[in-house]
Amino acid sequence: MTPTHLFRYSLMFDAMRFEVIRIKEGHTPLNWTGELTGLDLCFDGESPPEPIEFTGEVSRLGDLVTVRGTVVTELGRECDRCLGSATLKVSAEFLALIKILRRDETPETLQEDENDPLIPVAYDTAHVDLSGHVREAVLLALPMATYCKSDCLGLCPVCGADMNTEPCDCDRPTDARWAALEALK
Repeated sequence: MTPTHLFRYSLMFDAMRFEVIRIKEGHTPLNWTGELTGLDLCFDGESPPEPIEFTGEVSRLGDLVTVRGTVVTELGRECDRCLGSATLKVSAEFLALIKILRRDETPETLQEDENDPLIPVAYDTAHVDLSGHVREAVLLALPMATYCKSDCLGLCPVCGADMNTEPCDCDRPTDARWAALEALK
């Protein structure tokens, strides 16, 4: 079985679907690229993500399936200092543990634990949608702040000019709390 039959991008559902039943015992390398517009990774005014690349492997041991790898994409964001456009390359580790339930098992028969990462799948279910898990991995890998460049000067706090593109001659008021330090100059 070729890896392209395992991981598919569905235009109908805008989702990443995984065909669990067709996986044979052992390890299968998996490389996949696709556009997942249904992941809702954009905030207002941001460009949609570039195609998402997944590199990893699928492993099956009995009724347990492991999907492990790295998700890489680029997001168009707004710079947190100057409000200009910034491109953010995101690389996130991804792990999904899938339990194929026997015919006599139901998801309710599994011991419920909030921290249990197991995704229960009925024996007769052909597909598992992992797009929510991919979205979560990418969102957790986002940095707290995004900058257009590491030495971005930001906006002038007085006039609002972009200090990266034009010099600012504003007289910035001195904070009275620092007045004692001015005397040391």
